[in-house]
Amino acid sequence: MTAGNNIKFYREKNGLTQKELSQQIHVSRQTISNWENGISYPDIESTVIMSSIFNCSLDELLNRNYALVVKKLRIKKIVQKVNKYGTLLFLIANMITLFINFTIGRKLSWSLIPLASSILVVTFIQTFCRVQR
Repeated sequence: MTAGNNIKFYREKNGLTQKELSQQIHVSRQTISNWENGISYPDIESTVIMSSIFNCSLDELLNRNYALVVKKLRIKKIVQKVNKYGTLLFLIANMITLFINFTIGRKLSWSLIPLASSILVVTFIQTFCRVQR
């Protein structure tokens, strides 16, 4: 759930209208609506006041799916490591293949094609991963 969904959840759980909550925090009702709809986010002072009103922690107010977020972060770190080390191993394997092919055949012409294509693929993947972040 997003922070806006959590604010709405706790507001309704405590039986408050947007207007009542806005009066306690000293903001407009439209501001509460914007928070709940994800158009804008509360500042830290308003967040602390809401956590006190709702009798919940800041973590609970901002993100009730904390375990899910931690899991996603761990998976992201693993993917980054696999991407980093996988790319390195891929390039090393291509270099070994190139070296073996050169020592046996004394030619580089056909060996350069897989190496060059591998470098292009790795470069494309790395660029695509950076764009996704």
